[in-house]
Amino acid sequence: MAVAWEVTVGEFNRMVIALFVRDVAGLRPEMDPVIPSLKPTVAVRPSIAESASVDVPAQWASWWNELLGLAGSSDGSRRLSLLPQLEFPELSDRKNLLDLVNGAAADALEWAQIWKQRYVDFRRQGNWPFGMEQDLIREMTGRRWWHRTPSFDLRVTVIPVAASRGWRLGREHVLVTEALMTDIPGYRAWLRPVIAELADR
Repeated sequence: MAVAWEVTVGEFNRMVIALFVRDVAGLRPEMDPVIPSLKPTVAVRPSIAESASVDVPAQWASWWNELLGLAGSSDGSRRLSLLPQLEFPELSDRKNLLDLVNGAAADALEWAQIWKQRYVDFRRQGNWPFGMEQDLIREMTGRRWWHRTPSFDLRVTVIPVAASRGWRLGREHVLVTEALMTDIPGYRAWLRPVIAELADR
């Protein structure tokens, strides 16, 4: 009997808000991987950019890395989903960044909600085959009836940025752009080696 596996696809307002704040303030933090700007483009607002102190880019980078870490686990994803929309308790020790975020949060949340509705509508309109990731796993592992597929929990996090690509953040966590995910042949081709590695453990 095959060991259970799971695939979870998610998008998080908190991550989109963070990217909005980065773009609207014109921040250039050190990032690994480097994440492109949001799409549609968010224009830099001088009033916000000028209020960013020199320590804000590093504070933002640490915040972003924390969000990526949370998105990569079931417990972390749950915590991300439960965070208050316009309050940022996780930034209580980064006051300069918190002040900047509070100044842009309402517009950032509106942008994130508009994008999320567009993304959800795309999937509901039949443009996206429900369970595509699961079908791909079954397709790949079903060809090897003698092979006992190991258990894994693959988490796919989606962000709306100006690129069509993905990043392997951890063994069971990938970050993909909306443009890649909506390019179904391209997404399947990108995801295939990730699944092959997980299924061959």
